[in-house]
Amino acid sequence: MDMLKVTLKSTSDGVMLDRHLFKKCVQSNIVLLTQAFRKKFVIPDFQSFTSHIDELYESAKKLSGGQVADYIPQLAKFSPDLWAVALCTVDGQRHTVGDTKVPFCLQSCVKPLKYAIAVHDHGTEYVHKFIGKEPSGLRFNKLFLDEDGED
Repeated sequence: MDMLKVTLKSTSDGVMLDRHLFKKCVQSNIVLLTQAFRKKFVIPDFQSFTSHIDELYESAKKLSGGQVADYIPQLAKFSPDLWAVALCTVDGQRHTVGDTKVPFCLQSCVKPLKYAIAVHDHGTEYVHKFIGKEPSGLRFNKLFLDEDGED
């Protein structure tokens, strides 16, 4: 696909691909493209689905309760009026609505991603030697030693 992007940038009046270049551009994404052409994505009517997401977004945007967290300086700087939703299905279908271009601090949002990467790289058994699977009930930034005196 990168090759196709480069080709498209090099011309402003469209592009013609020969069979060889087309094959080279799509071969690494053939499963995804086949699913798209056969309408076999996990969410077949994605346009209808995203319309519903947009309605939920607009409904939630009207809610004004709560506060921006002020105990973390990076979060305290943000306007409470900023609101966005982004999603990506397992098939790669993507949708965004709202203030999606505003950079933000991930904070604890990244923890499930870090966990998934650790399990992928090292396996569940090894990872669970160091972390539990259930909430501890402690503050998010609490450091403590286990019964063996290890953190």
